[in-house]
Order: sequence, then structure tokens, then C-alpha cells
Amino acid sequence: MMIPPLEISEATTRITGPLTDKGQIDFFKALEQKISPPELATDENGYRVYFRYFGDTGWTRKPEHHEFYRLQNYEKLGLDPIIPPTLVFPLTPDKILEEYYKAKEEEYQKNTWDRPWTLEEYPMLADWINEIDEPLDAITEAISKPVFFMPLLPTHESVQSGEPQDIVETFLPDLKSLRSIAQILQTRALYRIGQGNIDGAIDDKLTLRRLGRLITQSGIDFLYYFGTTFENMGVAIPVGANPEHPLTKEQIQRILDELDGMPPRASIRDIIEVNRYGTLAVAQEYMRAPDSLGKHHFILVSGSGAGQAPEQSLGERIEEFIAEFTLRSYHAFTRTCNWNVVFRRINEVYDETLESPTQEHWRFIRATVESILGHPSPLFSPDDRALEVVRVIFRYHKPPVHLEFTIQRSECSENMQRLALAILQYQREHGTMSHGNVPGENWAVLIKPYLVENAERYFSCPTNPSPEGMTTYALVQYDDTNTDTVGGSLDTIILIELLEPMPFDKAIVSVDEALELLCDCGAEELECCGQVRMVSRRKNAHGDGMNVVYRSGAVRVVSATIERAELLRSLGRETE
Repeated sequence: MMIPPLEISEATTRITGPLTDKGQIDFFKALEQKISPPELATDENGYRVYFRYFGDTGWTRKPEHHEFYRLQNYEKLGLDPIIPPTLVFPLTPDKILEEYYKAKEEEYQKNTWDRPWTLEEYPMLADWINEIDEPLDAITEAISKPVFFMPLLPTHESVQSGEPQDIVETFLPDLKSLRSIAQILQTRALYRIGQGNIDGAIDDKLTLRRLGRLITQSGIDFLYYFGTTFENMGVAIPVGANPEHPLTKEQIQRILDELDGMPPRASIRDIIEVNRYGTLAVAQEYMRAPDSLGKHHFILVSGSGAGQAPEQSLGERIEEFIAEFTLRSYHAFTRTCNWNVVFRRINEVYDETLESPTQEHWRFIRATVESILGHPSPLFSPDDRALEVVRVIFRYHKPPVHLEFTIQRSECSENMQRLALAILQYQREHGTMSHGNVPGENWAVLIKPYLVENAERYFSCPTNPSPEGMTTYALVQYDDTNTDTVGGSLDTIILIELLEPMPFDKAIVSVDEALELLCDCGAEELECCGQVRMVSRRKNAHGDGMNVVYRSGAVRVVSATIERAELLRSLGRETE
């Protein structure tokens, strides 16, 4: 049977250019053209400003290729590689502490950096504190720009070979530096809180959150994970945790105003569309080098590979034979499948996903794909073999709809941050949350003037949306004998997420009720297949815990396996 050649068109490859010298789609360059901002080589790109200050602070897989990547960065950012950087990138506090304790021949237990601290606790960080202001000011300047975009760098191997760049291997060497920036900002913010420099701590908190927002905007899925992690670090900074320096009304309002001005995140649709480029590039790679599909599938199916265990059971030898047979089968049919069908099917799935980019919809699509592609081997026609290729590709490269949960969790924590700040703002002006004293009023009505217009959206978790007149958040009341709903300690919880929506006038819970609600998200033992596993009893989709807000303004996650004693302390009690 005649196998038709691949037709480059919108219906098949979707992307029709640019082409390589061998007439293949250069998906890497196409993606670069799609997501690179027009500000890339201007000082409106914060990464360019950062790079001019610090130079290449990234890492390479092979040290001998460092200069290759360094020069690529300078070229794409429009900078002169002859001009040296003007600042030295600071070490992280953990690195300082590791070196300190190593010199003392003592083991360093890595710090979580989740509470304010002073130099009385860490005197060995005194020099570091004095040295980080200048580089952090430069970093803050860079993050204040409209975009913060790292150029996409092809790998050294792809440039040397002239073959299309594998988008999955797209090289972003400064990810390690981004993590360092986030930790340094977080640590300095906590130091500033301990020192009473609350305005400075707010600066670092907002800078960290802005950095997280900016790096999500490319639509690259793994950068989205980094960005939301940095945002979560920012919302967890307890700027109101110093009892000698409580948040003022002006400081609370400033945070609320800055949150309203944050740059938008990329949408789940943007991320799915960018991800399409990677999946199409993978398909082209399998078409260009048919053996790569079988090898990829063989490694994933067989795990450690064949022939490595000196003594194998009969079952293991059978599994190895099946894996090797599968490998040889893929070598054969990937050379004789209809690649037009492969590309069309991939695009059909992505188009369907973009129609409704939710986890439930993707489960439906995946089940549909499996049923359509469920042809048993041997696969006789080129179209049948094409469907098998698509099935294998979507087993390992699929639309990142799971990021919907990450996005919703970030939105939920931001909702709770805003609500908690509005609660604290109301308390600063009125001294108490006087719920119940005015007929028909509740805490939500009282704080709405401190939120932006259409504030109703902040009272509902996007993962667990509440009907009109109800909320998925509840205020914790600490003293049943009065109406002061904010506990006396700054490290007590004032706002919790609910498993099920409640009417606003009911969404005020006692400490005992809060304890039970939060414990209900804990874990229980389940025996399965002879093994005991811990499983979450949590009903909504954040997965491993529940968002809560402390009186210090920090938003954190109550783990699904939190100890009851720890939870009691967070609710202002030492014992039951």
C-alpha cells in the first residue's frame, strides 16, 4: 500500500514554517516567534536588565558549553558580550549557612525560612545582610519592568547537528538563579519583619509575587510551576507578624492596591496552545527518526532496560521479551504509518481540549482517544499504525490540563489574601468585626468596601465554586462571649477554606468547629493490596491540604497530614 508523504499544512502540522534546510518544520523557532515579547532586546524586558547587571548566572549540562550559551544570551538580548557585568550575584542564605557549619565540621539542617528572624539567631549572616541590598535593588528594578522573559536557547547538540531542536529539551539555564532570587527575597523579607522594617518586607513580598506572575506569561508549563511557587512563597510572607510593628491601615491598603495592579498570568488555554508545539515537535522527531519512538517507549515500559539483572524470574524474562518485541514492532510500523493521520489526530485532540480546558473534559477526551486508537497489534494499515503512534505519543505528551488545579489554587490563595487584608483593615478602623449586631449584615458585607468592585468573586474558591449568597471561606471566631473574631496572637488562623459552601451568615465558625473542619482534610489509613497507605479525606481538588490565613496576613496550606497538636496551636490552644 502506498504511504502518502507528509503534507505540511494547517490541517496536519498546524505550523507551516519556518522550515529547516531539510524541509522540516522548525517548531523551536516557531515557538520562539510565538512567545518572545517585542520587548525582548529592550530595557522593558526585566531579564535583559538583570543580565546586564549580573551576566550569565546560569548553569550548563556540560561546562565546556558554557560560553556557547552565554554568547547566545547576549546576542538575543541585544547586549555586548565584551562589556562585563557590574554586580556579583549573591549567595543564598542556605549556602552561607552550609559553608559556616561545614567549617565547624557540623551538619547543617536546612532552614524552611517561614518565620521572621534576627541576627541574634543567625549572627553568621550579618555580612550577607549588609551585602545583599545593592544586588537585590538591581533585581527589584529588573522585576519592576513590564516583562521578564528569558530567551529560549537551542541546545548545543542541535546546533552542531543541524537537526530540529527538541522543544522538550529547550534550554533555560537561569532557572536555578530564579530559585535563588526567590529564596533571597523571602529571607530578606522575614529579616525585615524581625527588624520592624515592615515597608521593606512588603516591598520584597510584592516583588516576589510580581516575579512569579511575570515568568508565567510565556505559557511554558514548567515555568508556570516556578511562577506559582514563587507567588505562594510571597503570599506566605507574614508581614504583620511583628507584634511591636503591626500593619497600619496605609500598609494594608498599599498591599491591596498593588495586588490589583499585578500583571496577569497566562491562561490555561495559552499554556495548552504552547504545549501543542512541543507535542507536534515530538511527532516530527519520531517521523524523522523512527527508532526514537520505539526506544522511548521501550525505556518507559521496561524501566531499567533489558539484560541488566543477572538473575531474572520467568515473569521478568517474559516482560523483557514483550518489551523487546514491542521495540522491534515500533521500529517497523513507525516507518510505514501515515504521518498525516498522526498530525491531524494530535491537532484534533488539542482543538477539543481548547474548547473546554478542564481536567474532567480531558479525561473524556483521553477515554475517547483510547477507544478510537485501541487497535490490537499487528496493525495492518498505515492509518492503523498512525493511530497507534498517536496513542503512544499521548501517553507521554499530553495537554497540561492538570495545571488548571495549580492555577485555581493560586487564585484561591489570592482570594484569601485579599479577604484577610480587608478583615484586618476593617479591624484597624472599627476595632472588631461586629457581625450579628446589625440585622442582615455579616462579615462579608462589612469588608466589601475595602475590596475592589465585583468583590463577590473573592468569596468563592475557583476549584469549589459557591452558589450566589454562599461562600467557600469562613471566619474564625475566637471568643464566643464577644464579637472580636480575630485571635490575639499573630500566628493564629483567622480565615479557613471550607469543604462545602456555606451561607454568608453561617460562615463564622468557632475554634472547635474550625478544628473539626480542618481535621476533616487530614489523612486516614487505607489497606490495599496488602499495604497500608495514607489517603486524604479531602473532598475538593486542591489535593493535599487546605488554604488558611493567619492574623499576620500569611496564606499557607494546612497539610493533609498535619498533627492535631500543631493545628491546635495555630488555633490559639495548647491542648483540647
